[in-house]
Amino acid sequence: MSKKPFKTKYLKKFPLLVIATLLIISLDASAATKKTATTPKPAPAPVQTPASQLTATDFVLTWLANTYVPPNYSGKALPTYDSFVKVYVLPTTKAGLNPAPLIYRWYLDDQFDDFASGENRQVFTFQTTKIAGGQHFVEVKILDKDEQELFALSTAVPVVLPQIALCLVDKNTTNFSLIKPDENLLSPGQEGTFVALPYFFNISSPFDLTFQWSFDGQTISKTEEKNKFSIKAAAGDLAESFTKNLAVLAVNPTDEIQRATGNIEITIKK
Repeated sequence: MSKKPFKTKYLKKFPLLVIATLLIISLDASAATKKTATTPKPAPAPVQTPASQLTATDFVLTWLANTYVPPNYSGKALPTYDSFVKVYVLPTTKAGLNPAPLIYRWYLDDQFDDFASGENRQVFTFQTTKIAGGQHFVEVKILDKDEQELFALSTAVPVVLPQIALCLVDKNTTNFSLIKPDENLLSPGQEGTFVALPYFFNISSPFDLTFQWSFDGQTISKTEEKNKFSIKAAAGDLAESFTKNLAVLAVNPTDEIQRATGNIEITIKK
C-alpha cells in the first residue's frame, strides 16, 4: 500500500512556516526595542521660583549704550547726547532664572513710563536728552501678579562728550591691539602712521565720520584712509630733536554737534 503524498508535502512546508513566523515576530520585537531606545524622554519642566521668595539680590540692573568704541576697548560704551540706551534686569542667582511672572514698572528721571512697563518687560530703552556732564536716573519697581511691590532696582547713566584718540600704529595693520601710544618718536628718514580712534559717537563705524587733519598748524587734505595720517621725517643729521603737533577734528555729518578733536605731539629725534 503506497504512502499518501499530501502528508509529506505539508510536513515539509510546516517548518518553513514556523521559521517565517518566528522571524516576523523577531523583527517586530527588534523594531519595538529600537523605537523604545531612541525615543528621548521629555526634560522635566524647570521649577518656578515663587515671587514671594525673590529679593533684589536675585537680580541686577545693567545698561548698554549704542555708541561706537574701538574693538580693543575693554571699558563700557558711554552715551552722549541723543544716544540710545538699553537697560536690562538680569538674574544673578538660580532663583532669578525662572521666576514666576513678574510685572516691571519703569521710571526715567522719576517719570513713570507706562508704555515700557508691564508683565515680563525686563528691558527698557530710552534716548538721552542730557548734555555732557549730566546723567539719567533709571528705576524699575518689580511686582508680583497681584501688583504687590516686591523690590526696586535703580542705576545712574552718565552722559559724556565724544572723544578722539591719536595713536601710532603699524602702517599696514587693522588690529588695534598693536597700537603703541607711548612711542610717538620718529628718527630721521623714518615714517610713522597715526590712526584716529573715535569713542562714544552715535555711529556704527569710524568711516561714518569726517576727519580734518592738521600738522604743525597747517591743514592737510586727505581723500584716502581718512582716519589715518602718515608722516615721514626728513633724512639727514639733526642738530637737535624737535616736536611738532598733529591734530584731527572728527565730525558726525548726520549730527554736527557731535565732534571731537584729538592732539598728539610727535618728536623727531636727532
